[in-house]
Amino acid sequence: MAGKEKFVFSFEDLYGNKPQETVSVMARHRELSSFANVPNHDASKSLTISGLQSSNGGIYLVQCFPTRYRPESRFMRVREDETVKHTFVLVPEPGRVDHVDFPTYAKLRRDLKHVLENS
Repeated sequence: MAGKEKFVFSFEDLYGNKPQETVSVMARHRELSSFANVPNHDASKSLTISGLQSSNGGIYLVQCFPTRYRPESRFMRVREDETVKHTFVLVPEPGRVDHVDFPTYAKLRRDLKHVLENS
């Protein structure tokens, strides 16, 4: 039954900054016909999707489609009178990455050196 159930989404890039980006977000109930679509949302602001249905498990497939980042999807559950908060971390498309600065082995932390030595 639709009540106070809602999703509240925020968006950030890999560095924790608010991206200057637009996203389209869709939330579709896994079993019922409940569906929400928010196109061209400003990703620097939080997004609230309300009017969700918690019945039949309250499981939604949530898909986030940024314009310059990789899309992301996940299953999320909403329970009766619950607000579910989630932050989408927008990961750049691999072809848009110009360069990467990796640290030298000597500058790695001990635990990372241990992983490399045992792999």
